[in-house]
Amino acid sequence: MHRPLLFLTLSLWGTGLAVAAAPDGPAIYQQHCASCHGDKGQGVAGKADDPLHGERSLESLTRYIDRRMPEDDPGLVVGEDAKAVAEFIMGAFYSPQARAGQPQEDLKPAFARLTNRQFQESVADLIGGFMDAPPPSGEGRGLKAKYFQSEGMNKKHKMVLERDDRSMAFDFGEASPAEGITPDQFSIAWEGSLLAPATGWYEFRLSTPNGARCYLNGQSEEGDGNHRDDSSRKRQEPLIDSWVSSGAEVRVASARLYLLGGRSYPLKMDYFKYQEAKGLVKLEWKAPRAEWEVLSAPWISPAPAQRTAVVSTAFPPDDASEGYERGTEISKAWHEATTQAALAISQEVAGRLNRLARVKSDDPERPARLKEFIATMATRAFRRPLTDHDRQLYVERPFADGADPESAIKRAVILLLKSPRFLYPGLGEQKDDYAIANRLALQIHDSLPDKSLTEAAAAGQLHTPDQVKAHAARLTADPRARAKVNEFFLRWLKLDVEGDLSKSPEAFPGFDAAIVSDLRRSLELFVDRVVWSEASDYRELIKADYLVVNERLATYY
Repeated sequence: MHRPLLFLTLSLWGTGLAVAAAPDGPAIYQQHCASCHGDKGQGVAGKADDPLHGERSLESLTRYIDRRMPEDDPGLVVGEDAKAVAEFIMGAFYSPQARAGQPQEDLKPAFARLTNRQFQESVADLIGGFMDAPPPSGEGRGLKAKYFQSEGMNKKHKMVLERDDRSMAFDFGEASPAEGITPDQFSIAWEGSLLAPATGWYEFRLSTPNGARCYLNGQSEEGDGNHRDDSSRKRQEPLIDSWVSSGAEVRVASARLYLLGGRSYPLKMDYFKYQEAKGLVKLEWKAPRAEWEVLSAPWISPAPAQRTAVVSTAFPPDDASEGYERGTEISKAWHEATTQAALAISQEVAGRLNRLARVKSDDPERPARLKEFIATMATRAFRRPLTDHDRQLYVERPFADGADPESAIKRAVILLLKSPRFLYPGLGEQKDDYAIANRLALQIHDSLPDKSLTEAAAAGQLHTPDQVKAHAARLTADPRARAKVNEFFLRWLKLDVEGDLSKSPEAFPGFDAAIVSDLRRSLELFVDRVVWSEASDYRELIKADYLVVNERLATYY
């Protein structure tokens, strides 16, 4: 039905006049769809080879038909006609239930689960919400460096110089690193944060003939106010430990760590030279889909950061058949992965319990305060206030039967992370401000509503378009939104898989892994310029007549 006729029909209905019969879905399908998809959705060779099967909701399938079908004339089947065809297709052969022979009246509503990325991001923010928010990371201008003159084994005897170092590669040779420091014994301490551009496994490599340690995403030693947990009094576990030198040869040590893109992680490195002939230290990294390079600005900043609880459990891949990840498949492997992740996070929470809950071990009110800690966590995990039933099940029950606090906390965290209320964010969703907050957070950050969104929902301040727009703009300004956009373009252009840009070395000499890494980075900078600039215009993605290149790309081309 054409749109003008549809509008006329609706107008006649409003005046009480007679209207045409309801659209006949099977007849419309046979007229406009069967020639390509077959009379039973089996597909037609040379036109639509694949069967017309899928997992879209009825609403989504209706919109798709309304806007895009038939491909040669999308205006033929719209409005009520599109809905009638979608209902016929859904019940006849499209949905998994229809293919299994279940009657439509027996179909149960399906709820989308969290995607793997949404699970990881939500867990990180669920735990991170109990930490003091660090100041904005600011510009990635390098790490804050303090240069010390050593005296004997006192490696930080006297600070002589403080500055920001943009690149973590230093070859001092036999010379002093700065005026006022002797060349035979000195130390340097770098501190700040690392901004991870993408989600995935990162490799790090530390080279030195002297002594050095690198710490990344570790516990802050300062603690939160007066509440330091027991582990914060202990020395942090370094990511790479090359503290003990064993001669003049350069030693290379490496490690890998899983990080979430768009987030800043605390980074610290200590280095010392004591009586060795030469001084040298270099920290390199290999980001996902990139090549080895010296860690340098803009990926390092002098600004501090808090530890992030990162889920590195291996998940089965999400369905990406429509060009983006969807939480549609609920398999045994996925349930096992979420269970392993919940167990790991429960251990982390128990290990940082006093710090996260802001309570001391000898506090007489500790059990009650830990229950409130879990109640707050449950409220955040479920994205809305708890009911009395929720509080009894998720807060009181884990502490029952005289369970010790640490065991009760682990039990409560596992219950929360395995709860359908957490894993299926649309389950039982009400049309209120909390639902709006949830959708904003999922769409922009793949995560839970932050404190500001939650407070706005509680105050009923997500009713108007202006209120929603203000929060959307705030969330979009976060580096995580940029990381998500970059990931979309890499997936859309099929550059998210290693090896997709490989070329014949005979036909394209010099086109190596470093060039591939540069091309990916070039795309990221180009997208960043088009999408996030003040003059943002999507047409520039197609019409732009320039490339963003570095010296290596410019020389190659």
